[in-house]
Amino acid sequence: MIRFEFLTVAARDPSTVAADYRELVGCSDPRPDAGDSDSLALENIQLQFETLDGEGAAGIRSVGLVGEVDGQVGRWTLDSASLSATSLEAVAFAASEEDVSKAASPSTSSPTVPDPSAVHAVDHIVIRSRDVDATRRLYEQGFGLRVLFDREFPDWKVRLCMCRVGDAVLEIAGSLGREEEVADHDGPRDRLWGVTWRVRDIEAAHGRLLEAGFDVSDVRTGRRPGTRVFTVRDRTGGVPTLIIQPAD
Repeated sequence: MIRFEFLTVAARDPSTVAADYRELVGCSDPRPDAGDSDSLALENIQLQFETLDGEGAAGIRSVGLVGEVDGQVGRWTLDSASLSATSLEAVAFAASEEDVSKAASPSTSSPTVPDPSAVHAVDHIVIRSRDVDATRRLYEQGFGLRVLFDREFPDWKVRLCMCRVGDAVLEIAGSLGREEEVADHDGPRDRLWGVTWRVRDIEAAHGRLLEAGFDVSDVRTGRRPGTRVFTVRDRTGGVPTLIIQPAD
């Protein structure tokens, strides 16, 4: 079984972005074993920050996967170099004894969630793709992820394919517009794009972030039945961000 291990946000000023995320999450104390004051441990993922190199855009730099694939326990890193891979072998893989031990026995510690308005887990991570079929094959066949659904939404001009990753979701999103409008053929097939964070009380979370000075949308009904969501429009390090309260 595969689960998310970490998500890294790259920024020009990672300390400032980390401070923003501590307010966004609502839990300012990193897990003691994280070893990095700019690292936040949620229930199902480690959120970390690093300096943006070169002229690239700020946003998600990498996502870690950990678990077992075809009897092999280890860790895989999805980044700009490996995200558009066509086979599992093309994705970075580390198989040291330390990696295998950590993958087989993930930490069960987590920060104290101070109130229901706090972000306590990642709900889903979004990959934008100009070939959803190829990307689906990689994660479904290469990693053995279970596809929850794969549907087109003409009104939104998008196709969404959701795959189960532990207790969260990897969402592959592709545009349904004309080819010349949706594809940059000189760029990568896939790119890490956005994140949805999970809270227990969305009205409380909305009020807390408004009070903290975040630019947020109104709370609205989510695409998944029974969910409620709102968008965070700023102070996310260039990462399109949604807050969700799952269905009961």
